[in-house]
Amino acid sequence: MNRRQWGKNLFHLTSVIALSSFGCHPKSSEQIDAMKTRSDANVHPENAALGEANAENTSSIHPRLSEPSAVAGAELPTWAAGHDWPLVRGDRQATGVAWTTLPEKLQPIWTYECQEDIFAQTPVLCQNRLYVGSADSHLIALDATDGKVLWKSATELGFTASPAILPAVSQSSPSLANPSTPNTLNLPRESGVESVLIAGDAVGVIRRYDPADGHVLWNFTTDGEIDSSPTFLRKEWLPELAEDATLVGSQDGYLYCLAISDGKMLWKYQNPDQIRCFSTVIGDRIFVAGCDGALHQLDAVRGTLLRSTPLEAPTGNAPAVLDSLLFVGTEGRKLLAIDWRKGEIAWKYPSNDEAVSASIRSSVAIRSDLGVVATQNKTVHGFLPQSGEIVWQTSVRSRLEASPVLCENRIYLGGMDGRLYILDAFTGKLLHDDTLGGRIAAAVAIADGRLFVGNDNGQLFCLG
Repeated sequence: MNRRQWGKNLFHLTSVIALSSFGCHPKSSEQIDAMKTRSDANVHPENAALGEANAENTSSIHPRLSEPSAVAGAELPTWAAGHDWPLVRGDRQATGVAWTTLPEKLQPIWTYECQEDIFAQTPVLCQNRLYVGSADSHLIALDATDGKVLWKSATELGFTASPAILPAVSQSSPSLANPSTPNTLNLPRESGVESVLIAGDAVGVIRRYDPADGHVLWNFTTDGEIDSSPTFLRKEWLPELAEDATLVGSQDGYLYCLAISDGKMLWKYQNPDQIRCFSTVIGDRIFVAGCDGALHQLDAVRGTLLRSTPLEAPTGNAPAVLDSLLFVGTEGRKLLAIDWRKGEIAWKYPSNDEAVSASIRSSVAIRSDLGVVATQNKTVHGFLPQSGEIVWQTSVRSRLEASPVLCENRIYLGGMDGRLYILDAFTGKLLHDDTLGGRIAAAVAIADGRLFVGNDNGQLFCLG
């Protein structure tokens, strides 16, 4: 099998696997026992096809969100603040919220095309440079203005997780004093300070790259594929931390905390099963939603387990945090809100023993006024974060693997039919469903008045 075919098979894996073989496989007792002997171990079917009448929109509208004025001024930052999209879900809290303004009708700015590439990950943006991994072979840097390739760095089997970049920031920035605030990483640059680019590949190798030319500065090898996009810890945020670090999970069951300077391991946490999700950080806490069907809350400095909360089913989604609530959907077809301070479920949807009609493989987009999640049965749900009350539901043409992104009063997400769906955040009404070609399995990135999205046809689009 050649690289291209391997990449295609990887991209379409979710199209043919059943719920029981999602990839978060419960391990046998022998496998778990074997994992515990490692050194340094820490303590359903879709709905029937939609008819043409549903192609436009099938939404039920909640009166509380029927007018934009109902939630005006709900958030702190100005819309123009979001110059970068440095992490897979935009920020360390995995909120999936963009702090910028997009045109009402998106137009193509540029398209990068390469038949050798398959884009199944969210690109990241920093200082007008776009970084994206191909599921086939390369980590690629492009000029975000015109799509010109700046450099490519080849790997053996490509990337199944997004890279992450830590912008060079001013140490005097007030946002550093409270890293739990929105837009944490969209900070002023400090001249002479380098940005940090981290990516983990399908072989299991974590690398730090020079953002300027793609040169590998160090690498660290794990024993499993990297599906978990990196994030960062800074000593400025956590004085007890030995030094600035990156966090990356692996299918070998470990969460690794590696020094940014040289890649040495500061600590590792052993999970009972694979780690496929982005590790969410708020303050001195790390949250990992595991394939073992539990939410693990860790001490960010030491990597020790503080609390484990049952999720009732496996998940590979990034936990999204808003204040004391954490939101995650599962393979058990439930959306859960966890009070992470208490370590208990605050609410779940549906609230009874029933479940939505398909798995939730979408991470939640969360803002103080609204949460959004997509399900495998072609449905997008809008809900109130504090209560879990569903305020609207909208059906689209396609199964949804990608996570939604909230930007102002609109929701953006790609479908496996190659369409970019744009919904009204207040009503759920489908506004646009533009066809971009190949299947879209990853969330869009939105920053600096532009939207970036890739597909399995080797196309990467910049719209604005």
